[in-house]
Amino acid sequence: MSKVFVGGSRRIIRLHPEVTARLDQMIAKQVSILVGDANGADKSLQHFLKAKEYRSRETDSGLMIWDHKSAGTLMNAFRLVRQGKRVSIFEAQHNRFQELQNESEWTDFFSRCSDEVKRRIEKLSASDSEIAAPVQASLL
Repeated sequence: MSKVFVGGSRRIIRLHPEVTARLDQMIAKQVSILVGDANGADKSLQHFLKAKEYRSRETDSGLMIWDHKSAGTLMNAFRLVRQGKRVSIFEAQHNRFQELQNESEWTDFFSRCSDEVKRRIEKLSASDSEIAAPVQASLL
């Protein structure tokens, strides 16, 4: 059985229909879903899945809902990519998904992020020795 981690930005409080459709597909395929625990998108996801009476514990991939500002959402995506897990990032600002399957795709995606997001991620990654060097390398 497949497992997916789903999380998102605190500023996003409503799930876009594209996201709920993707979640419905996962549920129909009996994918195990693990959800983050922050306010915003994570809470909305929890409520959506609770209404569907859905639970999970582990993950094989990720679905992140990103507002183009949250460094924490991208850090979670990067951690999953580093573990060799596929990540779908829904860019709420553009209402589209970006699919990342490896560090090369992460680097390409990350290179298009704003300088402010890059600085915030570099700051967050400095405290995480396992990912600091790869994140800093992708800033170059």
